[in-house]
Amino acid sequence: MAETNTPDDLNAGQDRNRNTPAANDQDLLLSYLAVRQALGLLGLSLPASLLVYAYLLRGGMQPSISDFYHTSMGDWLVGTLSAIGVFLFAYKGYATRPSRLWLGDREMSRIAGASAIGVALFPISADPALALCQMGETVARCADLSPGPGAMAISGFTWHGDALHLGFALIFFLCLAYFSLVLFPMGGARTPQGKPAPTPEHRIYRICGLVILVALVAIVAYVAGLDDALPVLRSANALFWAETVAVVAFSISWLTKGKFLRRPFGLRAG
Repeated sequence: MAETNTPDDLNAGQDRNRNTPAANDQDLLLSYLAVRQALGLLGLSLPASLLVYAYLLRGGMQPSISDFYHTSMGDWLVGTLSAIGVFLFAYKGYATRPSRLWLGDREMSRIAGASAIGVALFPISADPALALCQMGETVARCADLSPGPGAMAISGFTWHGDALHLGFALIFFLCLAYFSLVLFPMGGARTPQGKPAPTPEHRIYRICGLVILVALVAIVAYVAGLDDALPVLRSANALFWAETVAVVAFSISWLTKGKFLRRPFGLRAG
């Protein structure tokens, strides 16, 4: 949350001996930067890799990111979401937080991490017209294979309702918006009145948070039946692109908070 020192502040006039308290503080902050950057890069890699599979590798486009679970990218999707969840769950953030906030870095990161893992463990139900099945050595759309005991869905049809998957996804995106709009702007430069200074980083956080919320509204509207009212949205894979916009906004926010352009991969300056 609100940092009293930035990594650059700790560079100024400090003994670079790694055994000094100042150097240890810097190492801690650099580890925070590395975790934030890892989360941002994982987020960017997910839709990018799915698009490569869909178009360059001709695996076929899916209506949503979640629907790729039932393709050959299912393991990659689950692995990436699980990695994001583990990073979030392990992310401690800052121990102190303003008393007016009930949910700080640590609480929110644990909720977001558990939700990301929930999205991975409880996937959306498969559409036989899109999901892949295997019969012997043949892999094809489930709807194209003759039904029989030898036909098996590659990633399996799910026993749970879609509401569980959608609920975890909703909580996950809300947590990401909360990070960008509430928690991230508390760090860095402050005005004499103690409020967040209008720095470029703070503007990026707020823009990303608002983009996540707008995309989330579009996702909820789509799932609630907008795709039935406007079939053109389904043919344009509007749900996938709305999810992608939200994920990219999340990634940009975390990469900015991790100072990726100044400290790529949490490397020590100098």
